Amino acid sequence: MDILSQGITEEIYQNLYMGSEREMMWHCNADPRFSYHTYIPENYREYKEKKLKLISFVHGTGRTIEWYRSLFKDFADKNGFAMIFPMFPGGLMDKNDFNSYKLLEYNGVRYDNIFLAMIDELAERFPIDIDKIYLYGWSGGGQFVHRFLYVHPERLAAVVIGAPGRPTYIDPGEDYYWGIRNFQEIFDKPFDIEKIRKVPVKILVGEEDTLYVGESKWGTSRMERLINLRKNYEKNGLNVSMDIIPGIGHKGHDDIKSKYVLDFFLDVLSNASGK
Repeated sequence: MDILSQGITEEIYQNLYMGSEREMMWHCNADPRFSYHTYIPENYREYKEKKLKLISFVHGTGRTIEWYRSLFKDFADKNGFAMIFPMFPGGLMDKNDFNSYKLLEYNGVRYDNIFLAMIDELAERFPIDIDKIYLYGWSGGGQFVHRFLYVHPERLAAVVIGAPGRPTYIDPGEDYYWGIRNFQEIFDKPFDIEKIRKVPVKILVGEEDTLYVGESKWGTSRMERLINLRKNYEKNGLNVSMDIIPGIGHKGHDDIKSKYVLDFFLDVLSNASGK
């Protein structure tokens, strides 16, 4: 415990800090180059035997998280969720690099394992069930979360893949990142399709997200590539559904996007509880 917190009662502690430890940025002890933001419901002490569930939003290229923390608070309070928002800063490995976290591995840094270390640390502070998490990311975050599904499917209760521009397809004929041919070489584990099939997956894209994003056999816009990602998942037996969100493009409208995300997570919760 820090010096300023020594020798004070719980009442004094709460009156001094006003629950700040529930909503703050923590550095990652496993690798202090990284940090994470949190939201813990005020009544978290009621969750002892039955712990809080965990939802995570992984930021996109712009590293914005505050808006989603505000949007998800009511959901977390009503449904017994803690929230964690990892922060992977740009310029860490190369001066102008801001993409490497999206691939999970770059120059020996395993961003997926750093994320798991953050989750472990959070569970040491608060009563949270971290066996299976609810994971969402948009754009660059969508790249991270669908690749996390491939590497750690056993850690996911559900995943929402929001409009990644360059997805990895279940294509054993092409190397990572477009395919999975050298997956085991990169991640030191096999591509476990049976475990991946057990995870409920939602793909989201805006109706107007049709700008040109490069040449690929999977399409030249996010819309085309995500329609083909859904088909690729269906072909491989994944539990996948897709929503095309009317009237929006790629950026903004986070309030609209979040409703699709949280409705999907509620459906998964209801199915898990047998309702």
